[in-house]
Amino acid sequence: MSRKFIVYIAVTADGFIARSDGSFDFLDKRPAENHGMKAFLRSVDAIVWGRKTWDQAAMMGIPKFGPKIRNHVFSRGAQVSPEFVSESPADFARRERGEPGKNLWIMGGGELIG
Repeated sequence: MSRKFIVYIAVTADGFIARSDGSFDFLDKRPAENHGMKAFLRSVDAIVWGRKTWDQAAMMGIPKFGPKIRNHVFSRGAQVSPEFVSESPADFARRERGEPGKNLWIMGGGELIG
């Protein structure tokens, strides 16, 4: 069975996943309910990030979800660490689907999800 790429994101009532400036600080203002997040995190072993989403999350101090979850950050710019990916999303998806493991969570952003 091949691994799945799952988009699991918060969306505002008006259908946006981020403010016009790219921030998603409104997520800190949500109620403290878990909304199934713990169970979801057990189903993935990697997170796929867009660079802008990664940068926003880093400013909020949240880009790591534990030692057993790998991070892959898509960036057209300089590769600042091994977790940064410069290959095309299609090539990455083909390769990752063939690897053993759990599903991959597409954390954002809008360009990568599109």
